[in-house]
Amino acid sequence: MLILNWLILAFNHSLSLHSTVTRHKELTR
Repeated sequence: MLILNWLILAFNHSLSLHSTVTRHKELTR
């Protein structure tokens, strides 16, 4: 269960990071 929770947290973190990078690229374009 702990591993599953860690995977979900890491997945959510990577998703938010990706969306932030995409938004930053759109702003700087």
